[in-house]
Amino acid sequence: MFWKFIIPGALVALLGGLWGWEYVALRQADADWDSISNQTRANAERMAAAEFHARQDRLRLLVEGLASRPALRQGLVGGVEGRRTVFRLLADAAAAGTGLELRGPDGQTIAWAGTGGPTPAFLVRAAIGNTTSSSVIKSPIGAQLVVATSVSSGGGAPGVLVGRIPISASYALSNRFIQSSSLADEISARAGTHV
Repeated sequence: MFWKFIIPGALVALLGGLWGWEYVALRQADADWDSISNQTRANAERMAAAEFHARQDRLRLLVEGLASRPALRQGLVGGVEGRRTVFRLLADAAAAGTGLELRGPDGQTIAWAGTGGPTPAFLVRAAIGNTTSSSVIKSPIGAQLVVATSVSSGGGAPGVLVGRIPISASYALSNRFIQSSSLADEISARAGTHV
């Protein structure tokens, strides 16, 4: 008779202990997962910032280097042949995903190559004032890093060279003509988490 109460009591205590152990183990697993998730996110953020600044520096160096080329300056003052030379120069310099455009002193586009997009007036004004400037420009199809610098025209009003690279993309489709690869996609793939 005594066993009738001890066996069910022992089973209840055992089940209660197992439930308690499971509860503690699950809470610890949740805490570990949160820690791992936070660490992964922090690593991805550091990686994104470092890669963004590296690409910004490379784009700035490309734009400033091209702006100092005599052939580019000739495109501002030269006729049709000067502009053909500028188109070739920009096409040769524009890597995959990079866009370049030369604007005259009036802000009108003279030559371009690669990826296009809007260029804010404040960047053009800053570049005409001999300041290399950069900004992230958002649009419905993504965001681009844009760098603009002044191009001397040999005594006349300066032009502006604009360079751009995509940093995020939200295209509805991707094919050989429309590439939805971006800096955010590359970092997300390397970090193993969405950036």
